[in-house]
Amino acid sequence: MNRKVLVAVDDSVQCRCCVRYVLTMEDQVPDLHYTLFHVQPQISHYLLDEVRKHPEQKAEVDRVMARNAEKALNLLDELKTFMVQSGARADRIHIVTQPRQQAIAQDIIVYAETGHYDAIVSGRRGISKLQEVFTGSVTANLIEYSKIVPLWIVDGEITSNRILVAIDGSETSLKAVDHLSFMLSGNPHVVITLFHVSPGLGDSCGIDEKADATLTSWLRQGAKRCIADFTGKAMEILRRNGLSEQQVEFKTVERMMNIGKAIVSEIREGNYGTVVIGRSGIDRSIFVGSVSRYVINKATDCALWIVN
Repeated sequence: MNRKVLVAVDDSVQCRCCVRYVLTMEDQVPDLHYTLFHVQPQISHYLLDEVRKHPEQKAEVDRVMARNAEKALNLLDELKTFMVQSGARADRIHIVTQPRQQAIAQDIIVYAETGHYDAIVSGRRGISKLQEVFTGSVTANLIEYSKIVPLWIVDGEITSNRILVAIDGSETSLKAVDHLSFMLSGNPHVVITLFHVSPGLGDSCGIDEKADATLTSWLRQGAKRCIADFTGKAMEILRRNGLSEQQVEFKTVERMMNIGKAIVSEIREGNYGTVVIGRSGIDRSIFVGSVSRYVINKATDCALWIVN
């Protein structure tokens, strides 16, 4: 079965990091297809209103739009040529450009959802310098509004092929495992680390753990049962996608710091190139507001897969 990703591109350094990353994933993701997608600058509504009042100026606006389209196609052809020269199959690379219709992030999301893509790939800072996209606004909007298609945020040059999945026993964590196992299905060589940080009372209900050792003990016992149940379900998903137990490492650590910081520390110390995390966890107010957000903001030199 083909897997296809939508790679949002422009002429920036971050864009080329994305392209190089998806090329490395070709070794891990069987039958990977790419669409390089570029959103052209939007013609000012004020200018369009003026053209309607002065139709003789329409030809000039048409020339501007034609130049934008030509520049976009030249960029896409250049990136496709680079990918082919790097070993990708030309028949698996598609190029698409369109004038901006809405907000750029929304254009990307709509195209990805309509085309039933398996993931959206973007640089950490966005899509276009000229439209102030690589300031972070497009990336932030993709993270906020891409609620159906998983999002791969690429930061820097990624050389490691190690993969970590941050898990908390929730349904969203299972979805993260499912997305990853689908993308890797049929690969007998890949190795995955499922990483869990045991929560404390402060994470679950705002109580100081030192104040009540009994409650802390109960919480940890419950967390162990939860993860044990999760492990069985996760392995079932992995096996269904052709991955064996020998390809999976389970790692649990006791929380010595906040959970997000523990995950980021593991990413750095373990030199992971790909990190998979669910958008929300068992306690949405904790996982979304603290853990996921912390990892998104602090994890560097890796690709962060955010799964809904």
